[in-house]
Amino acid sequence: MTTTRPTAAIERLRTRYYNENAYDPEENPGGLDESEDGQTAGHVTNFPAALTDVGDAAAYVGEAAADVGAAAAAAHGDRLAADAAAGAAAQHRAEAAQSALTAASIVQHVDVTEIVGLPPVVDLRFCDPAGVPAG
Repeated sequence: MTTTRPTAAIERLRTRYYNENAYDPEENPGGLDESEDGQTAGHVTNFPAALTDVGDAAAYVGEAAADVGAAAAAAHGDRLAADAAAGAAAQHRAEAAQSALTAASIVQHVDVTEIVGLPPVVDLRFCDPAGVPAG
């Protein structure tokens, strides 16, 4: 946000500094009605300042809302990226599980003659995950 918070303007608006009562420079400097002595029209003195305060406060609120919108958009983008990463991780897990099934399907047979001291015979067969020998 580039606008500095207009604290004084917000405080004047919040506390009803500008009001419908008679203008009095000592007792009610924010009055919009004519002064008791009829010499000062409060709206002439205070209405332009009140409009400036409203404008400053509105500009600040608008920029703050834009910042919130940008933060929400960034958070949404982060969420989409996280969802995509989770999807990719799930795909990698599925591929790894498929590879593990394939590796587990390698069947090693040892001839019974190994038990009696003869040289072993190893038969490696590569199978698909359903256990059907490949080739």
